[in-house]
Amino acid sequence: AVGALLVLPGLTVGGAMPFAWLPWDPWATTPAGKVLEVIGLLSAAVVIVYAGLVLADKAAVTFWRSWLIPVQWVLSSLAMSMATIMVTETLNRAPIDTIECWLLAKFSMLLLLTIAWHLVTDRTKPGKVEALERLQTKYCWLFFGGVLGAGTLLPALLAIAGVMSPSGRGAIGIACFVLTVAGGFFLRLITLRVGYFPPVSGALRLSKRR
Repeated sequence: AVGALLVLPGLTVGGAMPFAWLPWDPWATTPAGKVLEVIGLLSAAVVIVYAGLVLADKAAVTFWRSWLIPVQWVLSSLAMSMATIMVTETLNRAPIDTIECWLLAKFSMLLLLTIAWHLVTDRTKPGKVEALERLQTKYCWLFFGGVLGAGTLLPALLAIAGVMSPSGRGAIGIACFVLTVAGGFFLRLITLRVGYFPPVSGALRLSKRR
């Protein structure tokens, strides 16, 4: 909401800019604009980190109880944000800088490393054993092929290709946007679903009081 408010003065409707009177501009060159920019950045950071921290704080779910969960979600959000910037520049026919391709590649590779780290640590803990079993059976193709392969590794490789081929960065940005958004969505969904596993249950009979 704060980000939309920041760019509101640049909104054009029928050739007119009805909100141009606001005391800031979309580039945050005025004090009011800078305040909105800082508030927007802080709000985005809280939204990105908060959900992962909430999961990592749930001591009863072993698969979630790791600092690597919020790190994964932050890196995933950064990769999606960078791909979104590349798509926006493509739609506005603006050039995509080399540094943007490198950042997307780095965010994606770091995400891949943190996911792998999480999978290979504490594998024998009760709860995580069952979660990993569900991950390797029920969600195997979706997670390893979809999230890790198509949603993380492929965008990193495409971003590196964009570094070497400036003329193809527009198409690469669009492809990376689709892949990172889908990968980020299923990363979060599968993380939630494999954390829970069917509990052990049984009938409990109580004797009646006389």
